[in-house]
Amino acid sequence: MNIPIEVILMPFFLFGIWFFAGIETGIITANRHRLLHLVRAGSRRARLIERYLLDNQRLFGTLLVGNNLCTVILSTLCGSLAARTYGAVGQSVTSVVLALVVLVFCEYFPKVWFNSQPIRRSFIFVPLLRVMEVLLWPFSFLAVLFSKLLVSDQKSQQLFVTREHIQTLAHSSEVGGEISAFERLLINQVLALQLKTADQVMTPLSQTQFVASDDTMAECYERVLNSGLLHLPVIEEASRRCLGVIDVFERLVTANADSSDLVRDHMRQPLFIPPKLHADDILPLLRRHRQTVGIVRDAESGAARGTITQENIVTALISGAMPASKGSHGKRLAG
Repeated sequence: MNIPIEVILMPFFLFGIWFFAGIETGIITANRHRLLHLVRAGSRRARLIERYLLDNQRLFGTLLVGNNLCTVILSTLCGSLAARTYGAVGQSVTSVVLALVVLVFCEYFPKVWFNSQPIRRSFIFVPLLRVMEVLLWPFSFLAVLFSKLLVSDQKSQQLFVTREHIQTLAHSSEVGGEISAFERLLINQVLALQLKTADQVMTPLSQTQFVASDDTMAECYERVLNSGLLHLPVIEEASRRCLGVIDVFERLVTANADSSDLVRDHMRQPLFIPPKLHADDILPLLRRHRQTVGIVRDAESGAARGTITQENIVTALISGAMPASKGSHGKRLAG
């Protein structure tokens, strides 16, 4: 049985229409804050989506050329097969059926599907979009060039809002009375937090209490009383490496720690934070790992440099100063 070549090719072009319609919705509706976080985390696919959003002519040129090519070729194949098999009447009926199929299954359904989880589902197909961009580059280049000739030269609009735009809007809102000066200051501090790193907002190890792994829980409790801190890093004196974190509150609640026990028997694994991690990424990282304190350590030596808690981030937001008041921390007692 010979299968017509049109029947073999039509599913590929149906998928092409489905793909171009869906990936457009997925990229455009992607959450910008989540995408920016993934870009900072080093995701190549997130970086590719970001480049498409920053260069919308590159994105729309590929999508429009690809979608229209698939639609035209599919219509030609379907019409040719229908005319050869059923004649003129069959060709007309097939055109109506094809239009309904494309509208429902290749336009509406993919847009809804991508819109429900835009970043996750765009990640699956964005490498294919990159391949199609390369293959369709001559056509999309001509389309973009032709559109530039018809439209006056304007600065390309970026889908990402810049920090300067938000600051200008906040200043205008303050002048107009929509927000107070304090609220504008908070907005500026949130924006400034993106420019800070973990080593800039941390509490240096020299300004906080810590214990050694061979200290007793009694000594640990004494340091808690002196500092008011319930989570103490366990530091190796010689190398300054962090071996763990002791949660004194948990030990007291569970009542499973004797005063003569050693700290090493009750400490848990620490959450290490890179010194150059952006400050606005620290709180999501702590929540994701269900930790209340993070340890900033040197990437080369592995030595602990300081600690970060929610208080550090809030202090940086409210005052813009270096985190943690020195009065609430003390150095580890000798011996």
